[in-house]
Amino acid sequence: MSQADENLAPVQIAGAQAGPKKEDAQKNSPEKTAQGTEKKKEEAEKKPQKARHWLSLGRKAQIRDEELKKELLARGEISVILDTYDDIFSDFDPRPYSQRGLSEDFLAEAKKAASATADGNHLHLGFMIPKLQRNPEHEGLIKKRLREYFKKRAENLQAEKNRIVQKGAAMALIGFALILTASYVVSLERKEFIYSVLLVVLEPGGWFLAWSGLDAIFMGAQQKDEEIIFNRRMGKAEIVFAEY
Repeated sequence: MSQADENLAPVQIAGAQAGPKKEDAQKNSPEKTAQGTEKKKEEAEKKPQKARHWLSLGRKAQIRDEELKKELLARGEISVILDTYDDIFSDFDPRPYSQRGLSEDFLAEAKKAASATADGNHLHLGFMIPKLQRNPEHEGLIKKRLREYFKKRAENLQAEKNRIVQKGAAMALIGFALILTASYVVSLERKEFIYSVLLVVLEPGGWFLAWSGLDAIFMGAQQKDEEIIFNRRMGKAEIVFAEY
């Protein structure tokens, strides 16, 4: 290598090393550093504002939902959100909608919602279903099936209540008859063994039948009344389908 080449080589290397240092110096200049810091501060200030904004929107939506729920309950409305029409019916019943049994979960939720409304209010039963799942023909069958189910259920419960009252009345009458018979045996003041046996059998048996019959009339029938009222209200409810 000549002496001229040896003198040029260090100069080129130094220039190559000096180039990046100038660029780094430009990037790390005080002005650009200050601008970057200001942008970060602005972004940091905007984030809490956005969070507070979304939080306020969430609270407003929650308040609106609570107000809407109170309004629906006051008007006697029951709203149910469905994924498909099958959510109304039992999973174990393969029959068509016109004959299919209702879901226990749906009945439990409907009873809970109906109990929260005033007894005198006419119920409005609303089903929310996805737009793509809607079928007017199926909805007509479901409305008819629901009305038939609740009306028939109310009639069966009323018949069952009547049987309970009749059975309770018969038991109470027999019980009072046995009590009267036991009182007559006591009035005879006979000391024979047979009269003692009659008294021991008739008196407790009479009281048991009398109290059991009265319990069936008042307590058993009252429990049926709650279910009868619910099913009658549901049988007369206005059923509406809407999409979401």
